[in-house]
Amino acid sequence: MNRIEIRDGLFLTSDYCVWYEKKGTVIFTDFHLGYKSALKEDGISLPTFQKEKLLDRLADIKNRYDPESFIVLGDFKHNFGRSENQEFGELLDIMDYLLEDSSLVMIKGNHDNYLKNYTNMKGVPLYEEKMILDDMTLTHGHKKVNSEGLLIMGHEHPAIEIKDEVGSKLRFPCFLHNSKRRILVLPAIDPLSEGRDVIASTSFFSKNLEHLDQADFQIYAISETGLMDFHRVGDVRNAQPCF
Repeated sequence: MNRIEIRDGLFLTSDYCVWYEKKGTVIFTDFHLGYKSALKEDGISLPTFQKEKLLDRLADIKNRYDPESFIVLGDFKHNFGRSENQEFGELLDIMDYLLEDSSLVMIKGNHDNYLKNYTNMKGVPLYEEKMILDDMTLTHGHKKVNSEGLLIMGHEHPAIEIKDEVGSKLRFPCFLHNSKRRILVLPAIDPLSEGRDVIASTSFFSKNLEHLDQADFQIYAISETGLMDFHRVGDVRNAQPCF
């Protein structure tokens, strides 16, 4: 299953994004471009594949949905300071690719210092905290916002780690959805992000979610075969073997 409809015309997808069919809009979050450069500064060397892998994912999204518009929910860049030359080029290349046949809107995340320099260059609208799309409030998630209707956010990088009876582990990025509270949390599209295991973690990062129990959220995990419905976080915790 490549997508699951959680409300009329709004689909979770195995492409690390939400597809809002009514408006021909793709919503995704947490690109963290320049993460490899930040690791290099810390003495950690990784192959240069973040940009290429992102472009592969974006190409799949374009081919599958032919979107009229893209919305990025923040943390498009990773470094808090001004970007180095390599990161500068990567940011502009990804923006150009998104703008080829579609419009682009961005919401500022906690990593997005100086992002306005790039959005101004490309004529891309940049929202400081949130934007309203029909009956949905879109935000990054690091700041508490007043929301209308469904709150869609990133920032948390949710994932689920599954263990078997011999201790083997598999980790999958995932969506978290609470229909009663009208909240949807997206996984990071960044291929370098493993995500934070919602089974082992005890609380949310976001001030929008800090008063809520993770156990009440539904998990939709992304695997090589598509989306998997793991039911509630609390159900998975209760079913996990203990070691």
